[in-house]
Amino acid sequence: MHLTEPIEIRPCRPDDLPRFAPLTAQGLAATLREGLTGAEQDRFCHLGLWLGDIPAGLLLSRRSSIVPGEQELLSVMVLPLLRRQHLALRLLEAFAARMKAEGRTRLATQWSERLPQGDAFAGLLTASGWRPAAKARLRMAFHVGERHDALPQHEMLMRQLERRGLIFKSLASLDAREEEGLSSATARLTACNALPVWADPRQWQDGLDREVSQALFNAAGESLGWLLAQHHATLGHWTLPCGWLSPSVHWHGALIAGMGELLTRLEEIRGPLSSLVLQPTTTEGAKVCRLLDSRFRPYAMWADSILESHKALG
Repeated sequence: MHLTEPIEIRPCRPDDLPRFAPLTAQGLAATLREGLTGAEQDRFCHLGLWLGDIPAGLLLSRRSSIVPGEQELLSVMVLPLLRRQHLALRLLEAFAARMKAEGRTRLATQWSERLPQGDAFAGLLTASGWRPAAKARLRMAFHVGERHDALPQHEMLMRQLERRGLIFKSLASLDAREEEGLSSATARLTACNALPVWADPRQWQDGLDREVSQALFNAAGESLGWLLAQHHATLGHWTLPCGWLSPSVHWHGALIAGMGELLTRLEEIRGPLSSLVLQPTTTEGAKVCRLLDSRFRPYAMWADSILESHKALG
């Protein structure tokens, strides 16, 4: 199709919502609404591409809550009849220019290796100056009742943990002293840059399931790590976005023991058919990723890899 109408790219407005809804994947409809009518609209940058009076393309993004200066690209879509006209490329270039003007230093995005036309999306990013796609994390989903087969040695690991003077406790069961110890440890580790940004439990409070999430303590009551579970009610599953242990815990079995405790608690409260999505990284958590892959992939309902790309805004 030959383009004859003038092209305009501008931030979406609340009254654009009904017209751009068809260009939004179902899972991102709430993100579109939140960016236009929510309480934190300044976190979002949703750009619409108009061809005359036709809403022809849409780009969704939000400011990262973890990486300072980073804007996350969530989606870029163009009407099927208008594809191969470089409209998506125009949206990406307008997005980069706007974010640079607003002081962002980096753009980033992630997508499933199973994304339809994923190769075309990766090529689009490369054409717009983004880094080549690379695997960022493994992702798999399974029913928590599968823990009995995936972790048959859980009780043995818990006994070994106890002999080492270590114990996992759910966040909901912590007393005031333990809560203070966990908070103090987080602040201290953050202050001395000993805690990775992604491991800060304050980043994962939305939907945090305190009944299921676990914290690790030694005999002196010192906090040495945590495994955090988030409940996504609308999606009907739990995720484990953050699992971190202090380098002073010289035993990888502690992480598997903590996973077993978290799964046990989830099964007790929500039942064996409750589903958990694991997303270990292939970079900082490469060893953990391989370990969880070998333990849980045989029982997964589905599994894929998450790809990522980024662009520096110099």
